[in-house]
Order: sequence, then C-alpha cells, then structure tokens
Amino acid sequence: MLTEVQIALLVDVFVVLACLGLLVLFSRLAHSHPAVLYLTFHFYVVTMRLVGVSLETQTLFTRFIKLGFYLPVTDNEIVRAAVVADIALIVMTV
Repeated sequence: MLTEVQIALLVDVFVVLACLGLLVLFSRLAHSHPAVLYLTFHFYVVTMRLVGVSLETQTLFTRFIKLGFYLPVTDNEIVRAAVVADIALIVMTV
C-alpha cells in the first residue's frame, strides 16, 4: 500500500517529466533558460526531499521531540508543500 508521501512522489515525478517534455518540445532551451533553473531547483529541493521522506528519513525537528520543544513536520505538511510546488512548476511551464 502506498503512503501519501509516495503518492505525492509519483505525482511529482510525473509533473517534472511532463513539464520537461513540454519544454523540450515547445521551447528553445539553453543552459541559461529560466525553465532549466526552475526544473533543476524543483528536482533538487522537492523531488529529492520526497524521495528522502518516502524512505523514512528524519524530518525537521524530529530529534527535539523528546525535549518537548518542537513538533516534527508531518507528512501532510510535506505533501501539501509538494502539491503547491508542483502547481508552481506547472504555472511556470505554461
């Protein structure tokens, strides 16, 4: 059974590949084109973090739970942030 984070990862990979495909087909990409920078940033920050979280790595403030100072970032918050980032990538592609 897939978790919410794994579903968000699958959707994110699909969105990244679809945006990359559309940009390759319909634009003149170069190393300095803003779309290349957006895709690279999105892949590095969002997609790779979703991969890490789906492999059950620690999230922000997880080690401080025992001290009672902070609550860790929940999976729902990570999924919500990934969806917003995917929407932003789609808007920038269009």
